[in-house]
Amino acid sequence: MIVTERIHDDEPDTSEWVVRSLLEAECPAWAGLPLECLRSSGTSNAMWRLRHSTGPDVVVRLPRHPEAAADTARELRVLELLEREEIGSIVSTPRVVHAGRPNEVFPHAWSVLGWLHGTDAWAATGRVDRPDSSLAEDLARCAGAIGSIGTDDAMWIRARAFELEHAVSGVLYYVPKKHPLGDVMARTLARILHEQ
Repeated sequence: MIVTERIHDDEPDTSEWVVRSLLEAECPAWAGLPLECLRSSGTSNAMWRLRHSTGPDVVVRLPRHPEAAADTARELRVLELLEREEIGSIVSTPRVVHAGRPNEVFPHAWSVLGWLHGTDAWAATGRVDRPDSSLAEDLARCAGAIGSIGTDDAMWIRARAFELEHAVSGVLYYVPKKHPLGDVMARTLARILHEQ
């Protein structure tokens, strides 16, 4: 039985047994399918790839802490919105397959999303730091599509404030733990402060 590495002191159990229990309760057809713990899981969600033999793979996302759990419903709404907007034709976003409920085995809402094939973000970090005009062009198209969704100046200001808060919190939390995200958050914070 695979157990995910805990990152947070208050992190609930996100082991294979928990994933299979949640699937048995809400998606029983998937409960016996092969599961792979994604070592590249973030600090907000533990992720498990569920491999289908007859259909597309999916990823089971379990929030690692209450703040991440509070974002689950909003994240699912945003993914569903993006699927209907122009940005969905520019960048791949995972399709919402199932919205899970908290129960006696796991205390938070959780989700199952469509699997996106590609390169793991951590594995690609070295390439992203290098200039690449195609990446810049893709990001520009995404930014234009996001702008067409109907954002206003107040929304952009809130987004910048959230980005700054997230970077500062990340530096304070991950740097002392010597977690790789400490470096990422420090670079993000430096970029934000440089743009001011």
